[in-house]
Amino acid sequence: MTSDEEAKAMKKAKKKSKKQKRKREEESEDKPTGDTPAVSSKKEKLEKKSKKQKKKSKDKDKAVDLPSKKIKAAPNTDDVKIVGGRIVSFSAQDINANKDFSQENSTTLLLFYQYIEPVLDHAGFQAIIHHVQAAGEANDITGRMRVAHEGLNCTLTGSYDGIRAWCKALREYENGKYFRETEFKLTDNLPNGQAFPRLHAFKVEEIVNYGLAGVKAPSIHMSGVHLEPKDYHKKMTEEETVIIDVRNHYEAAIGKFHPPVTGAKYIDPMMRKSTEFPVWLDKPETKELLRGKQVMMYCTSISLFKYVV
Repeated sequence: MTSDEEAKAMKKAKKKSKKQKRKREEESEDKPTGDTPAVSSKKEKLEKKSKKQKKKSKDKDKAVDLPSKKIKAAPNTDDVKIVGGRIVSFSAQDINANKDFSQENSTTLLLFYQYIEPVLDHAGFQAIIHHVQAAGEANDITGRMRVAHEGLNCTLTGSYDGIRAWCKALREYENGKYFRETEFKLTDNLPNGQAFPRLHAFKVEEIVNYGLAGVKAPSIHMSGVHLEPKDYHKKMTEEETVIIDVRNHYEAAIGKFHPPVTGAKYIDPMMRKSTEFPVWLDKPETKELLRGKQVMMYCTSISLFKYVV
């Protein structure tokens, strides 16, 4: 390198160094020092956040009187007289305490499913799909009726009296041959806007799609024991017990049972759809996991208990 080139390089390096120094000084000037408004604002935000977290922690420790605690889902004497048999109802008014939904200006929601054995033949199926559709139209019912040779699975809406009249008609169908023991679940006093727009009764292979239609389906007499909530919670405390969440994984992630540490073991099969349950159940590792255990199951609408050998 010549002396001229060396001088140019040094000059360039000095210039670069000055630029870097000026940049550092500007950055230093931009940074607030002491208790400036920027720092105060940041401090205030942190303090507010801290207060919120403390309040949340205190609220968790308190016994909060949630609206759901006031809900009474129980057999209603009038419902039993009107419909007969097993029926559970509660009012959405318990949740929406500040809203007035009178029976005349509100909707009732009905949920139930019922397996039939032996399964219906062609004539029996045609007769029952006609009956539920005709009774639905007569009582201004809307919603979805999944009708199969193995039974019914319905989600319906209608008036307070209309839903109960439809339930009674189904209960009495064929002198109670199929639906005498069906448990109807009703929610009254819902806003009219939550009613289904129309009635749709349609044929399906299975009322709950497990991929076990026809001869693949096990007998309903092989089902587990239905437990009341207090009995279910008691079973959760027992050792050598597992609880299988048979809902899809999305529902399980939202909320689930939490057995005591010394009690039952919770199992989520991580299902996306119901057809995956028999596949999971048939795996060797699943069979080993359940061997010799008391097996409890629950889904959105019902709880079951079964002892598996």
